[in-house]
Amino acid sequence: MKIFGTIGALFCFLAVLAGAVGSHALKNHLAVIGSQANFDLATRYMFYHGLALILIGLARDYYPGNTFFLAGWLFVAGTLLFQGNLYLMSLSQFRSLSFLTPIGGMLLLIGWLVFIHSAIRVKVS
Repeated sequence: MKIFGTIGALFCFLAVLAGAVGSHALKNHLAVIGSQANFDLATRYMFYHGLALILIGLARDYYPGNTFFLAGWLFVAGTLLFQGNLYLMSLSQFRSLSFLTPIGGMLLLIGWLVFIHSAIRVKVS
């Protein structure tokens, strides 16, 4: 639980912080450059995947021989690339790394498939 629980809680904290900053301090900036929707999407997805990482940490503790570990690292990498790049583009309009967004999204999708596969493989006694 330690690594994924910690990263998941950090992602949730950052999502709540980003939501507050985005709706107050950055509201006008995001409206002017038209990137509020991307900022909000990144915030929601970061929170969802933070919670998913906490669940993976718990599942990994109960079923250590399973592939939850792989799903967790896919979520971490996907979050950094997808949500991180959406934040970067929302705040700066820097688009040179926009090709990373779909790669991050694909890593998140693969992470969910690995999570599903891991959950199916759990042997309940």
